Amino acid sequence: MGGRKGNRTVHGNGNRLFRNGMAADGIRALIMVTGIPLLWKYPLESLTVNVVGFLAFFGLQRFFRRENGKINGWAAGFAVCYAAAMVLGREMWTARTVSGLLSLKGFFRALFSGAAMAMRRSGRHLITTVIEHPAVLETMRFLEEQGFEVTYLPVDAEGQVSPQAVEAAVREDTILVSVMHTNNEIGTIQPIEEIGAAVKRRNPRTLFHVDAVQGFGKARILPKKARIDLLSVSGHKIHAAKGVGFLYIGDGCRIRPILFGGGQQKGMRSGTQNTAGIAGMALSARILYDSLDRDNEELCRLRDLFISLVTQIPDVFINGMGAARRAPHIISLTVPGVRAEVLLHALEDKGVYVSSGSACATNRPHLSGTLSAIGLKGEHLDNTIRISLSVMNTEADVREAAAAIAELVPFLRRYTRH
Repeated sequence: MGGRKGNRTVHGNGNRLFRNGMAADGIRALIMVTGIPLLWKYPLESLTVNVVGFLAFFGLQRFFRRENGKINGWAAGFAVCYAAAMVLGREMWTARTVSGLLSLKGFFRALFSGAAMAMRRSGRHLITTVIEHPAVLETMRFLEEQGFEVTYLPVDAEGQVSPQAVEAAVREDTILVSVMHTNNEIGTIQPIEEIGAAVKRRNPRTLFHVDAVQGFGKARILPKKARIDLLSVSGHKIHAAKGVGFLYIGDGCRIRPILFGGGQQKGMRSGTQNTAGIAGMALSARILYDSLDRDNEELCRLRDLFISLVTQIPDVFINGMGAARRAPHIISLTVPGVRAEVLLHALEDKGVYVSSGSACATNRPHLSGTLSAIGLKGEHLDNTIRISLSVMNTEADVREAAAAIAELVPFLRRYTRH
């Protein structure tokens, strides 16, 4: 199943089944090849049911490996290739992909370390923003300890970084710029195409990495158009299993592997592949992108409805409201006079689940760097919760959540310590 050497394609051989994106036919082909039946009784629009069913199907395959030359090994290899085709789409066919993640932090450390080490003869300067995910920021700090220089760019009050500021920061020795597509706390979408153009205009050799963990599945991201060299995605944000994701690697981009062993994925990430997780992630991506416009329109409607309801509560406000582009699924709500952790647990008792800051950092309570960067001060840093919507939420869910917050806030404010 090797790719074309000229384009260094890792997954897929470009046959018609892949190119046409016929997911259902591809899955049925897998069932025929392996000889194990799968009851296909749910429509593809049923996201969770299909992904879980797909995972269960591959789970029955005795954890077969892609490298196995027998029929199940061929089916596993087919699934991985097919997954790359579904998650990447037609535009990325000439790119390489690496599937499967370590921890998110470990993944970014492997990515940035591999890219930085491969290019360190060209320079040791890196650029990122102050509102990146801790997985990126902590990796940058690690690289600083290894002798690299990092520039951390500020953002405006809506959480946006200026493409002009990025361009001004790029130097002759800048080897990597990393900017997230969608902020995970306030939902601001960065002007990725403008930033990519600015980076390449200033220094064509500088690699441009985009953390698309929150944006993938909610926006159409075209790496070549945006001049993106590296793009990372995590499966659990699109209703796939935890612990799986993919990295898009553009042509001409050199990364030195830091994991060694069996040489899987063209030597870029050795280790037995999680075939079931990869296949499930691909199906999630296919379902989400098939209905992207319709789902985003509904998510925006639900987001705006929620905002209109909760802003009727006295003295509350939404962060990032003035951004030129906002994610349809993330709402950052500041409730002065009520600690986020207290409101979070009170809502849990009513069956409403939100997070305080980034959901990825809830086991390490700290004041949000993103909220500080957009100008929140004092107790407001500890008065902010994040509400996340999904395609499976309904208007009834939104109204119930808004009503619960409206009921709890006046009560909890009475017990605020001054």
